Amino acid sequence: MAPYDPRGRRNRALLVGVPRYDNHAGDVEGGVPGNLLAVRHNLAQLRQALAGGNVFTAAQICDFRPHGVDDLGEQLDDAARSAEGLLLFYFAGHGAVPNSGDELWLQTPPARTIPGAGSVFPGALSFSHVLGVLSTSRAEHIVIVLDCCFAGNAALVLEAHERNQRFSLLAGVQANHRVDAGGPDSPTPFTRELVDVLTHGVRDAHGPSPGAEVSFRTLAAELSQRMPRRHTTLRKAPWEPRTWLGTPDRDVLLATDRPLPPAAGRAPADARPGRRFRGAVAVWPGRLWRRARGLPRGLAARAGRRTPRYTAVLLTGAAVVAALAVGAGLLLARTGEAGACSPPLELRVLTDPDLEPTVRRAADAFLTSDGNLTDAGCRRSGISVHAAKASDTVRAFGEMSRAWQEPSGRDDFDPQRDVGPQPDVWIPGSAADVDRARRGTAPQAASFGRVSEPLARSPVVLAFPEDRAPAPERRTGPLAQLLEAPPADGGTSERTEVRRPDPEFTDAALLATAALYGGGADGGSGEPPARAERRIAQPGPPSRTGRALMCALPQNGGADARTAVLVPEHLLRTATDCSATTRERRVAAYPDDVPALAPVLVPVHWDHADRDRAERDAAIRRFEDWFTGRGGARVLRQDGFRPPPGGDRDGGRAPAPGTLRRPVPPSASPDAAALDTALRGYRSANGPGRVLYLLDSSGSMGDLWEGPGGAPGILKQSLSALGTKDRFGVWAVSTAPGGDRPYRELLSFGSHTRAEGAEALNRARVTDHEAEPDRALEAAVRELADRGRDDDHPQAVVYLTDGEDNGRLTDDARLRGLEQAVEDEGVPLVVATLDQTGCAPGEPDARLAAAGGGRCLDPGGSTDLAARLRDEVARTGSGETG
Repeated sequence: MAPYDPRGRRNRALLVGVPRYDNHAGDVEGGVPGNLLAVRHNLAQLRQALAGGNVFTAAQICDFRPHGVDDLGEQLDDAARSAEGLLLFYFAGHGAVPNSGDELWLQTPPARTIPGAGSVFPGALSFSHVLGVLSTSRAEHIVIVLDCCFAGNAALVLEAHERNQRFSLLAGVQANHRVDAGGPDSPTPFTRELVDVLTHGVRDAHGPSPGAEVSFRTLAAELSQRMPRRHTTLRKAPWEPRTWLGTPDRDVLLATDRPLPPAAGRAPADARPGRRFRGAVAVWPGRLWRRARGLPRGLAARAGRRTPRYTAVLLTGAAVVAALAVGAGLLLARTGEAGACSPPLELRVLTDPDLEPTVRRAADAFLTSDGNLTDAGCRRSGISVHAAKASDTVRAFGEMSRAWQEPSGRDDFDPQRDVGPQPDVWIPGSAADVDRARRGTAPQAASFGRVSEPLARSPVVLAFPEDRAPAPERRTGPLAQLLEAPPADGGTSERTEVRRPDPEFTDAALLATAALYGGGADGGSGEPPARAERRIAQPGPPSRTGRALMCALPQNGGADARTAVLVPEHLLRTATDCSATTRERRVAAYPDDVPALAPVLVPVHWDHADRDRAERDAAIRRFEDWFTGRGGARVLRQDGFRPPPGGDRDGGRAPAPGTLRRPVPPSASPDAAALDTALRGYRSANGPGRVLYLLDSSGSMGDLWEGPGGAPGILKQSLSALGTKDRFGVWAVSTAPGGDRPYRELLSFGSHTRAEGAEALNRARVTDHEAEPDRALEAAVRELADRGRDDDHPQAVVYLTDGEDNGRLTDDARLRGLEQAVEDEGVPLVVATLDQTGCAPGEPDARLAAAGGGRCLDPGGSTDLAARLRDEVARTGSGETG
């Protein structure tokens, strides 16, 4: 997908730098580490790079050195108000984080830090506040670039922000890491590389690539390669910038030396073509006037003599009259009318999120088709396409369509707010959605017309990275079997992770979920949803769509190379253009117990909508005739869809690399009741979770205790993955001589706020006693197992340790007994060890985590242990902020 091109729009770049600070550590309690004189060069060079990039004009760039939070806030307000195209905010200076790591503070000259249970940062602006201000802007896209210590912690804040879809974040360094700003005579290391890419583009073996565009993704990918190769953080770990995208498949142009396209800067094409002709009326007279003014001089020149002034005036007037007459004649000839086309009727189309890009392309093609144009070239109807969460759409039609017409004011669900405007046409991913909506018993304001036959089909596939794909003869079968299929060449022994989008959002994900639970589409019984969900290796909240999932994987280290995805097959063709980084080639396996995505077109009629009913019904029929005919089939085929069952086989061509020419069709059709059951199971298995934290507080932890990277700080950061309905508790693991329990309860198990959890961890202290991990872990898994006997909610034990007391587990019989106890209770165990090699194969921590179906995490490599632990907790928690 081409990046958004903001050239010609009202763009704004606010570049903020703080080279000098008033309060320094050593001089003032809580002062900053020192001045950052390199930042002086950052602003000047970045301004020059942006101005030369042809996206921002010089007048649209403001470089600013704040005196404090007040004038910084004023500049933010001004930038947010004035931008309509691209809004860029850049900050270079000191950054600070609380021990919980769930906020980033941008420090201005008077900044200080007042440490304590809840750190206070006078003279600093919270990143949450920055987001709140920028969110008020009318800008199409908002880019944030942070060059400060702890910049990666901003991703956590942005992820939790309600209105984050327009944002792209480039953080100069990974979370919880400090960096060296460099000397006073050149820019900081990160901004130096940033300016180089914006100025010279991406370099290859032959040097810079002249003429290449630099988009946000291009920039982020290049810096992610350069910085770890050339720089380290103050922890001596590779310096790794972080990227976060509110809309994973969206990109934005930041610099180019290519000319502005002719249409750039103009309003986008409207569904009412008359607007273009009204613009033409304004342009033609101007051009004709300029030409007409030259006529007298030309005539005089040909006459070979000077022309008296009154003669020139008469000649000019005659020329203008003639020019306007010609212009009017041209306009009438083009439109067939004495004016512009009248505004056409607007059809509203609602569809599944996985179908939206294709339906949008189809609507664009229909607008200019013969079926939608009058003899005079005017459009009969316009079309707006939007997508909504599939489960919300079914609920709105089945239970609350009256509230669509007359909003009830409910906070939990409002169709107008949560789904969108009342649709005239609904295109769900399966006819089963229509059946599900019809199961509602309340009187409704919407009714459905005749449901079309399937427009096309897109099998739901398990798309493996190429080197992890099963052998060709094992690429079809039940989903459960494909999940366990080994690589064709014996390949890696590392487990292939599996991810699937959120079944609440897309039909394809819900169809796969029904099969994952073992019930398939026919409603049979299978394994409990909570147990089945553990097979989906999804750290953090699931992606909303298949495209978002496939676009997010290449941005996450090696995740793309080790992860198979459950997505509709057509995305292997259309979701491959969303990342500037190299992505894995994929091979599709076809679960025969997952029905294919088979979109249908459903006209929607509304009560009390009689004023233009006949005209609207005719417009719906024209669109349906086109979409179910050759026009729609052409767009669907181009986007990788297969013909509907019984349709033309299209020569048996595979729709995308890695797919089969003629896969065996699924054996079952989607069943409405089975899908509703699967969705209830998913909500239960992913509903309010239970987490029991165990914090090793034995004497050996003393040097690993303080700061956001210390043991309590790491656990505090993971609290953000828990929601208001989740339940958790905290145990400190060490045993006093003669003590009857191997732990001390810091926070009793129950419903708590994140602040209460953080306060409990602040009270944790290192003791002079040893830990008994075997007794503590056995007690913990039994505690959670007892609490989960009567429901299917997710739960996990999280144990953070330095591994120093694992000597108690060197007795293989004792370790095997503990493994068996963990496995029998069926509670996932996540072990986060501060030992660099604590998760090596055969180590006690690795064996215990595997026995419980959980994960073992250690600081090995350059990955951030705190971020990885938060992702693991997010598998269990609801991930809300609270």
